[in-house]
This record gives sequence, C-alpha cells and structure tokens, in this order.
Amino acid sequence: ENIQELEEQMLMQLNDRFRKYIDDKIESYRINIADPNVNAIGPDQQRFILNGLLLNDASLEEAAFINTAGIVENQVLRNNAAAGSGQIDLSADPAYLTAKESKDYTSDIEFVNNVPRITIASPVVNQKNQIIAILQTKASLAGLSDMMASAILGEQGYSYVTDQNHKIIAVSERVDKKLVGETADGKILSEAEEKAVISPDDLLAGINSPSTFSSAKKIPALNWIVAAEW
Repeated sequence: ENIQELEEQMLMQLNDRFRKYIDDKIESYRINIADPNVNAIGPDQQRFILNGLLLNDASLEEAAFINTAGIVENQVLRNNAAAGSGQIDLSADPAYLTAKESKDYTSDIEFVNNVPRITIASPVVNQKNQIIAILQTKASLAGLSDMMASAILGEQGYSYVTDQNHKIIAVSERVDKKLVGETADGKILSEAEEKAVISPDDLLAGINSPSTFSSAKKIPALNWIVAAEW
C-alpha cells in the first residue's frame, strides 16, 4: 500500500509537470499584435521573430509562419537559420486547420533518429482578435529525461513516459536512455488508456526489471502515459 501511494503521488507530480512544460511552450510561442490595423507581418519581421524563437529556446528545431491560406511564408531551421520556405502548402495539415479555428494545436509524438519531437501551432492575432497568420513550431523533447531524472522511488524504483503508441519518450535515472524510442510493452500501459491502474495482485515485467510493482496514468491533454515501476 505504501508503494502504491508513493507511485500514485509521483504520477500526479509528473502529470502536472509535463502539462505545465507543454503549456509553457505554447505560451512562449504565442504572438499577439497590438496594432488593430496590422493584417500581416512582413517577411523581415517574420524572420526576426523566428530567429529570436530559435535563439531563446534550445529545444526548438523548426519554426515557420503560415499565411491564412495555408502557405508557408517563412521558415527557419536549427541547422540553417536562413532557410527559406519555398511554397509549401499546409492547407490540409491538421496543425494549420486547428490553429485556423483559433485553437492551439499539439501533435502526437514523432521520433526523428529516436529523438521524440512535438509540433505546436497557434494562431497569430491582431488587437481585433483577427487571425493574420499561423505560427508552427517543431520542438525536441530530448530534454525531458533530464527534467525527470530524479523521479525515482526507494532504492530501485524508477519512472518513464510513453506516447500514444507506448513508445518511450523520457526516462528517469536507473533507466538506460537508449530505451527512448523503444516500445514499452505490458498490460499496465494498455489499461492506463482508460483509467489510472496499478498491479497489486501480480508482478508485471517492467522496462528495467523482469518483475515490478507498476502504476500508470494517462495524461489526457497530451495523450501520454506516465508510469512508475518498483
């Protein structure tokens, strides 16, 4: 019972920590134009804003301005900050379509060279609350393992986070970081899709041990699952 309580407390803390992490990212990418007469952002100003985002957020890999027709107007990349856009059409992209409805968009996790990455898109509005552009960003989540390194229990307990496909996004200390990008199998994760679960009656195979007492909880806003094993 004590183990169960400790694991549940950790899951709640991790849940809040990750939601705040993503909410803070969304807020840091939000752009509101104070002038009600501004209906567009010029190319030079776009590049200035995008390069500033890359400078201020080491996790950011790409950033782009998309016009209201869904065409990329300006794009910068971490390894090539002066990259142009071409005429990329994202009018059918879910990120653009969601942001065009005045909603923030966060994607499911994608893995690039086994590094988890998330796409975030937000509407750019003027003082009249009119959407004048869409800002789309792609950020690495490689730093999440460092953020949750101390999320351990007792002498052997540890924690990890998976995406919607049970692929491991981040791990605490005592878990090899090489497992990031691998699929974590187990009944506990599948059951956690519906509700917070524990394994009080039988020991389950964990990602770090052949038998563990496990707890898991879904983060509905992100479609992730946080798990603790001892």
